[in-house]
Amino acid sequence: MFRDEKVSVPVFQALFPEAKIHLTESAASGIKYALEGFGLKKNARIGVQPYTCSSVLGAIAAAGFTPFFIDINQNLSLNIEALKSKVAEIDALIVTHTFGFLADIAEIKAIAPHLPVIEDCAHALFSQYKHRFVGTFFDAAVFSFGNGKFPSLGGGGMLVVNNPALNERIRERLSTLPRPTLWQELKQIVKSYAKAVMYAPLPQWMMNKILSERYLNNRNKTIISRGNQEFNIFKSIELSLPTKLEEAQKNAVVQNENGNYLAQMLRGKYEFLTPYQNKVNYFAFVLIEEERNRLSRYLKERGIMSGKHFQHALAWAMAYGYAPGSCPVFEKQVNQVLTIPCNYGLSKRELDQITHCLLEFRKLNPQ
Repeated sequence: MFRDEKVSVPVFQALFPEAKIHLTESAASGIKYALEGFGLKKNARIGVQPYTCSSVLGAIAAAGFTPFFIDINQNLSLNIEALKSKVAEIDALIVTHTFGFLADIAEIKAIAPHLPVIEDCAHALFSQYKHRFVGTFFDAAVFSFGNGKFPSLGGGGMLVVNNPALNERIRERLSTLPRPTLWQELKQIVKSYAKAVMYAPLPQWMMNKILSERYLNNRNKTIISRGNQEFNIFKSIELSLPTKLEEAQKNAVVQNENGNYLAQMLRGKYEFLTPYQNKVNYFAFVLIEEERNRLSRYLKERGIMSGKHFQHALAWAMAYGYAPGSCPVFEKQVNQVLTIPCNYGLSKRELDQITHCLLEFRKLNPQ
């Protein structure tokens, strides 16, 4: 059905001119293979922020290591002071660019020059730190093409390796992986199309209207452990990459404009994540809101979808040994994050409707 040949993706050369690129079954699998390639001792402690996808924690465990939790800052990335206090206790580090907003790379490099580091760029394709694309700053980086990602291909990931010695170990490891069977490929194609329909604007709007708040709050509670799956990327996903990435690069420009527009309209009325002079892809427009649940209901009543991303992160982290009280900023922020639509498909009228509803809510519920 599919020819077994490597697909050329021109965008990769522009983004990562000096790196080696490996396509993987998922971003979580990429984290697992990079951690294995570091040659760490058994049960090594991997520094990671607790505000993250459960699949990241699952990948650490699947590699045979232990998550070691480090608190976050107001921008939902690694807290520099917390990292300084804990850097001597960890054997490797995962740096997450949450929602495409960038961690303080220069400070992290200064604090942990001796540690092997993975950039988690699952949300951050096309984001730039000091005019340089993320994914190029540390030993390795992972990107995701799963549902809801940018671009969303229904699955797959990318492992970018900037360390030549690490690359040799990863290349050897990946060479042992089997290709998905024809039946698995067909199931993946059907599942991708079904999810593409389900996540289209109209079905999402209908589900947002019909489904209860309790159901919506609990539907993503399950811990994801994709790091245990060991096979190559689906060929159907790999073949779609060149076209989809070119489209995504153009869409990222529009999405950045939409995010900047919302920031301009809401500044002074809401607390939200800011780029701090870096160029971000605005994977989402992220509010930090004490009245999150009330605002979410208010928007839902007016036909506007919002998201409580990683709202179960505390429960996920506790399943992997997190001690309550050890990351106080995280424990406060996890209950305040609300993502607002700013995707490239929104019209100016729709953006204005969103800002109007948010401003009206603030008038009714002043800070």
